[in-house]
This record gives sequence, C-alpha cells and structure tokens, in this order.
Amino acid sequence: MGRILIADASPLFRQAMVQLVTLEGHDIVAQVGDGESLFSAVRAQHPDLVVIELTLPALGGVDGLRCICALSASTRILMYTTQPSRHFALRCAQAGASGYVSKFAGARALRLGVRNVLQGRRAFPATPPAGVAEGAARLDSLSGLDIAILQMLAAGFSTAEICEQMATDRQNVNQSKHRLLNKFGLETLAGLIDLTQTHGLDLGSSLRCDDSSMAGMENLHLLRAMIESSPNGMFLRDKEGRLALCNPRFMDLYAAALADPDYALPDEATWFDPALQAHVAAHFQLLIQTGRTIALDTHVHVNGVLRSLHVWCMPVRDSSGQIQGAIGGMIDFTDRANSVKRLRDARTSPAGNESTQASELAAEASQTRVVNLVEASSRLYRTVLELGELIRMGAAPTTVPEQALSLHAVIERWQRQHQHTPSAAILDLRRVAVDEVWLDEKRLEQLLDKLAQVAAHPVHLTLSSLPQPGRSARVTIGAKAGLTTHVGGDIAVTLALIQALAQALGGSLLMDRNGHLAVSLAASVVRPARAA
Repeated sequence: MGRILIADASPLFRQAMVQLVTLEGHDIVAQVGDGESLFSAVRAQHPDLVVIELTLPALGGVDGLRCICALSASTRILMYTTQPSRHFALRCAQAGASGYVSKFAGARALRLGVRNVLQGRRAFPATPPAGVAEGAARLDSLSGLDIAILQMLAAGFSTAEICEQMATDRQNVNQSKHRLLNKFGLETLAGLIDLTQTHGLDLGSSLRCDDSSMAGMENLHLLRAMIESSPNGMFLRDKEGRLALCNPRFMDLYAAALADPDYALPDEATWFDPALQAHVAAHFQLLIQTGRTIALDTHVHVNGVLRSLHVWCMPVRDSSGQIQGAIGGMIDFTDRANSVKRLRDARTSPAGNESTQASELAAEASQTRVVNLVEASSRLYRTVLELGELIRMGAAPTTVPEQALSLHAVIERWQRQHQHTPSAAILDLRRVAVDEVWLDEKRLEQLLDKLAQVAAHPVHLTLSSLPQPGRSARVTIGAKAGLTTHVGGDIAVTLALIQALAQALGGSLLMDRNGHLAVSLAASVVRPARAA
C-alpha cells in the first residue's frame, strides 16, 4: 500500500480520487488544488506517488514534473488528465512521469494505473500509429511550455494570467505566441483557436446553462462537472423537459448559438422538424414516467441535414428514488455511416474486391467503438454518482431508526416502485420468520437498489430473517452477482457502496467464489417470533 498525494484543481475529482484510492487501501497524505501547494506538499511529505492533472494551475505544465522529481527523487508521478495522450504522454514520460491515464478512461483505469506505478511498472497508453497528419506532427515538435501557452491563448487567457499560471514572464509568453503563429503560418489568434479545436487541445468553454429549475437537485455539482468535461455532446433536462445544462459539443452538433436565451423544451427544439419534435417529446415523457434508460442508433434530419447519431438518456433520481430529471448524450457518427455506405456500394460494383470488404469491416468496427464510447460515458457518470454517495455516507453519522418497519411492507412497496425499471426483481420471502424489526428503512431500500444493480438477470433476491437470542434477529439478503450484466457504474465502486450500506445497517457483505452475495444484518425485534 502506498502514500499518495492528489493534485487537481477540481474539488469533485479530488474527492472522487481520494475515495477510489482509499478503497484500495492506500493512504492520502495530502490533496492540493494548485502547483505551489503541490511543490510544498511534496517537499514536506515525500509521498510514494503523486497523481496530477496536467492543467493544474501554477504547475508550469510538463516542466513542473521535473521540479517534483528534483524535490523528491523517490516520488513516482502518475498523470490523470483530460489532455490527449497523443500530444502529452511522451512529453510527461520524458519529464519523469511513470504513467499517463485519461480521465475519460474510467475508474478501473485509474486503479490499475496507481497499482502499476506503485509496483514499479510504467502505465502509459499504447503507442499511437505512424503516419499522423502534418499539423499533428508539427504540434509534436513543440515544447511542453509552447503547447500549454497555445492552449491558454486559445482559451482566452490574458498574457498576465498565463504568466501567473505557468510561472513564467511576459517576454517568454510573447515569444512563444510569435513562434506559434510563425510555425503554423497563422496571422491571428483565431487561427490558434481553430488549431487547438482541430487537434483536441482546447481546454473547453463554459457550459450553457439555465439550471434555476434544478436548484434543488441532488448532485447538481457532479452533473455539471460530468457534462462540462465530457468529450461528447451532453445535456441535463428537468422533469418537464426544459434544457437546464448542456456543453458546447451539444450546441455544436445542433448548430445552435451558446448565447441563445431560448432553453427549449423537446417539442420546441428548432433543429428538428415538427413531427420529430413531437416524437422526441413523447419519448422523453415516457422515460420520466417509467424510469427506463434509452440507448439507440438513429438517423434524423437536424437543421435539414440527415445525421446518424447514437443517443442515450437516463433518469436522474434523488436519494429517495424519485426522478428529478434526465441526463443524456450523443455521438455523431454520420461520417462513419457514410463511409460504410460508400464501401458497400463499391463492393457491389464490378471493381469491388477483397480489400474493399476488409475496409468495410474496419469501418463497421470503428462505428462499434463509437457506440462503446457512449456507453462508457454513461457508466462513468454512474460511477461518479456512486462515489458521491460513498463520500456522503462517510460524512453522515449513524442514526438510530425512529420506528420499526415491516419487512413484508418494505419489500412490497419497493417492488411496486421498481416493477417497470431495470431494477425490477423477484424476492423470495419464504424464510421471513421475524417481520417487524428496527432498521433504517431508507438505507434498506438503497441496499436493495444496489443489490439489484449487481445481480444476474433476471434479478432474483432472497430475504430471510431468523430469530436470535436476546430479542434480536439476523436479516440476510442474498443475490447472485452478474458481473457482465451490471447496470451501474464501476462494479468495484458499487460493491464498496453495498459494503458501506451494510455497515451503516450494522452488518457486513460476503461474496463467495461463485459470485454469490450475502448481506447479513443484525436487527432488534419488536416482538419475539412465535415458536414453530
């Protein structure tokens, strides 16, 4: 187990990373939000590992990694960042980093990266293929400082702000700006902005938002961070369908202005024709009523142009399970779909041959990877929410239930609420010998929700309550884990949340080699069970 320091400007990601690495048994010696605090903490703590976001304020970009190595030769560095590995992974390795993990890769990739680096191995993405475009090759020839200044200039930072963030002087910034313009044959800052967007180097712009209708929504800060950092179009709508949050990628797809004050309802989305507006609105209301997740490939006219989209949308619930709105996203794979069509046409022509068939299969595989990326984004969202739940549970004191509950009544109500959702389950209650017990009803229902998420489909849970000496009962909930059908986020995080819920209810989680889960709870009884 290692001593780890976390450096990220986002409190959200710091909290999530702290929770994730402590679940693995590591110790957090410090967490910081800027470069100056990072250097001070490394000097004072000499941690085994530092996990760093490359865009950390006042870090100085890649050059800041060399400072860390100089301050503590035994400290290893793992980059956990939104920046593309194509342009930064090799630079970070040359500056002394031992690993590079994308924030879009999910919690499992971070866990593996931490584990590998602490064990003395390197954790970098696969080497990119040869034959990159000329513009990308020229970007590769830039220094780390020039790339960082390029990003900040394109994001609208002033010269003074860049000097402060990069710990450099005005002369260096101005010289770098002139080098960049000359190297790429550009005359204005607008050209640099286009360059960063073309190669995925833009730092992102602010969300379009009108979240006044969502002010009371739980985890709103998590949703904002998820939408803002997503590489794909994402949005958040309230129960009525009003658009509360969306990112620039969403607006770019629909060619709508970020400053447009009209936060449209689904049936007012001017980028769709009237018939499609009504269709989208009807499906959104069905999602709100049933709680079902939507995920589909579709071909629709957007602003009069036929687009091929993969779309997903899922309900957002509060801690009591009530639907507060919906979050969703999409990927535009029109170009790939058109490529597949052209290849199929070529295959049926007299000139078609085996190489055309191979190219078609490659294009279809590329399209499949796009769909998998959307599904990964959805899973990452669920993981972030579950980490938020773990954080809140760790901070909340254990409370004594104010009144006893009936196990039969709780189960009946829970099944009725979830009968039309992916969490729908069959519960075997034949071994409930003690019905009225003292347990926290809300946490018991949360526990059932999470067990239904990890259970094999069709979901079948067993519940027993057997009398114990001293007016107590042993309540056991069992399920067979379905690791391939898990509908939550990262499976390890979901299991950790089940363990935390079990402990909050005075019990524990057990799992055998066959994947059978059993949550065992100790509860006081209202009245002793009758003798058989």
